[in-house]
Amino acid sequence: MKKLLIAFEGLPGAGKTTLAKELASIFNGEFVEEIVANDKFKPDQDEYYIESELIKLRRFGNSKKRLNFFDRSFYSMRAYNYGRKMIGWSHITETIDEYVLGTRKPDLFVYLRVGDITLCNKRKTREVNDIDVWTREDSLVQIRDFYDRYFKKEKNQITIETDDKSMDEVKKLLIQEIKEYV
Repeated sequence: MKKLLIAFEGLPGAGKTTLAKELASIFNGEFVEEIVANDKFKPDQDEYYIESELIKLRRFGNSKKRLNFFDRSFYSMRAYNYGRKMIGWSHITETIDEYVLGTRKPDLFVYLRVGDITLCNKRKTREVNDIDVWTREDSLVQIRDFYDRYFKKEKNQITIETDDKSMDEVKKLLIQEIKEYV
């Protein structure tokens, strides 16, 4: 049995966590959360996220399930750091490339695209915070553009525009697409 890694990507509020959990249940798969708890680093340190991705990949390696659904992958870290770089903050892209990119690329990406950036904070009911790249509209535009460029080239991906769709509509589309893929 070949295990498959399906990674959900996109901006905050796109529905990644909700859909990855639901589809893991529907397909009797394994759901792996975005951030794996680990006391080695503090959550505000970039290294924490790198370590979390490596833990997630180990979980995938140990999984007995055929389908494994990741809430984000290391490409989210690249997008996040690209957003930080574009607004003039430091970034650790080289560290991500060195420690994570060479490990295991997902078999299939699900890119839940949010075109209207203002929906990100509305759907998550969050206030914009000037130091949070995931809430600042200028950095969200940069991150969305990074994802758009990447997924335009990626062969093994499903892109769904989420602006005008309910979670149920997106879920139905994904069930059909994943059945065709597997």
